Amino acid sequence: MCLPEGSSVGFGRNQKGKIKGYGMIVKGEITVNQVSYVDGLKHNLISVSQLCDNGMDVMFKIMFCIMYKADTLIEVMRANRIGDLHLLCYDTLEAKEEICLLSYVKNEEAWLWHTSFCHLSFHTLEKLVRLKLVKGLPEMKFEKDHLCSTCEMGKLKRSSHKTKSDPSFDQPLQMLHVDLCGPIAVQSLNGKKYILVLVDEFSRFTWVEFARKKSHVSMLLINLLKRLQVLHGFQVRVIRGDKGTEFKNSAIEDYLSSVGITHNFSTPRTPQQNGVVERKNRTLVEATRTMLNASRLPLTFWAEAVSFACYTQNRSLVVKKHEKTPYHLLYNKRPNIKFFHVFGRKCFVLNHREPLGKFDPKGDDAIFIGYAWDTVAYKVYIPIIKIVVVSTNVKFDDSFRTSVEVDRASVSTGRTFNEVNEVSTVHPESSAPTNPSEPTQLPFPTSNSFQIPPPLSIELPEPSISSSSVHSEPIYEEQVSTSGEHEVTHEDSTQSQILQEIPSNLNLPHSIKWSKDHPQSQIIGDPSEGVKTRANVNYCLFACFVSKIESKKVTDALEDPSWVEAMQDELLQFERNNVWTLTPMPIGKSAIGTKWVFRNKRDENGVVIRNKARLIAQGYCQEEGIDYEETFAPVARLEAIRIFLAYAAHRGFTVYQMDVKSAFLNGKLNE
Repeated sequence: MCLPEGSSVGFGRNQKGKIKGYGMIVKGEITVNQVSYVDGLKHNLISVSQLCDNGMDVMFKIMFCIMYKADTLIEVMRANRIGDLHLLCYDTLEAKEEICLLSYVKNEEAWLWHTSFCHLSFHTLEKLVRLKLVKGLPEMKFEKDHLCSTCEMGKLKRSSHKTKSDPSFDQPLQMLHVDLCGPIAVQSLNGKKYILVLVDEFSRFTWVEFARKKSHVSMLLINLLKRLQVLHGFQVRVIRGDKGTEFKNSAIEDYLSSVGITHNFSTPRTPQQNGVVERKNRTLVEATRTMLNASRLPLTFWAEAVSFACYTQNRSLVVKKHEKTPYHLLYNKRPNIKFFHVFGRKCFVLNHREPLGKFDPKGDDAIFIGYAWDTVAYKVYIPIIKIVVVSTNVKFDDSFRTSVEVDRASVSTGRTFNEVNEVSTVHPESSAPTNPSEPTQLPFPTSNSFQIPPPLSIELPEPSISSSSVHSEPIYEEQVSTSGEHEVTHEDSTQSQILQEIPSNLNLPHSIKWSKDHPQSQIIGDPSEGVKTRANVNYCLFACFVSKIESKKVTDALEDPSWVEAMQDELLQFERNNVWTLTPMPIGKSAIGTKWVFRNKRDENGVVIRNKARLIAQGYCQEEGIDYEETFAPVARLEAIRIFLAYAAHRGFTVYQMDVKSAFLNGKLNE
């Protein structure tokens, strides 16, 4: 404390107090400078004007006064009124309490602005203040000292997972990632619905297996691990998968513990922790979808497409850490891809199924669907016999530009391909020169699509007045005949002879001439010529009126007009035959439920010609003893039909066949 000379402080009524010295008062972490020590003063006084001169704002209320930091609402001190004075308790104002008080007031205002800006981030608020991008926002520091529950509820997101910079393993098979993909909505050719994917951490080499049921996955995984360790000579140390029951079960745990393999699990609903195999699933599925769309094969070939994609990606994708392919890292040699071909490409395979005659074809048309894993051979699908063949005697049509078109609907119901020969009609171009002296030739099959050729017919030469009237070609070829009693038909044995005998420029007379029933003013052309008509088409395009997909649920059927019409037809039969009689429900009894069954009726070629919807009774709801032995929808067994037909043929009976549409017939359900 210093002692100035002649210094004093003035009070009211011209009273003065002598200042004996100036000093500094320290209370914890609070320091007050330039404090005057006045002798004889009974109370400690603080000057409001001095506070205002030093950057403070003082606001007086009735019962207290508050001191703020200038131009802010940050409260620094508060003095309560006692009588005519405001008492500031300096002894109770600790340093920590003041800091908390200031921090609380400051953060309270910051959080208020945070809420006013629709829970804007504090980083953005700080940027608005620093760059002075808005007006009216006080210059203060926006700090987030705690979580905002509203923001967490509305903006919470998944935690990020950084990629490992250094590889954890330096040899193949030390760590394997496993995952199960499925069930797939459409079964494969072998009835599989699940894909077991196994990826090596070091080489990224991938193996795939297919299962019918999820319960088969455990045995598939155990057998695959045994085979890989024996084949490659490496010991598997760690296997990582999710906590699905297909991987977390006693069978797998017993095997892994017996051979010393550590089983790691990813956190539920956190696929990022097993991202190696999850990304591989996406890559395989995208490649499969692309190949099926490009080859126009049905979805039942998805298993073959997945296996094909896995085989090619193991020999083509480059691992960034090593700049090598997975095959190179696993087998320590570069892969040979000279034998690669396009998935779904048309090919020819040597026939070894049955003894062939001298002039029988030695090969079959086939479709290339992949490579054999256990041998050096190709996998091809033969549509005629609907089997997959593994063979090395395969020839590919590399000039084949478009893939084989397959009836997808027939595959979904059992028919994979149209069982027809490879024949298509070739229409000659209009600019091609023609020679009347040369005989007409049959079209040569050069297309690659499986199409049913139209019935062979001969169009007789027309007069010059009508030869150039129409140039457009119909979608389906139709038989053309004269309106008389003669209809031109040809057998295979006489086609070439007839075609050679009939000159192309010969006009033959028609069997039916013009008559008085036709006004001459309405006749186009020469009235002496006969009237040309079209024969009835010997096929019906049922696909235009029926649905090829059998609905499994009533909700799906109600969205298809074809099935709605079939259901209405069934209910109309019930109403017409008086199948049901509305009666009150007996006390203590329950009604037998009903169920809709949807089936497609096909012809001898497997083409859907009719949609059948049947409303059947749920017979398992019957109670024993109440008409339990009676049959309300009798169905004849195939053996009984055969016996009946044999007896009718033996006795020479005439057999009539009829179709009863309603499954309930006219039976009465007493329940």
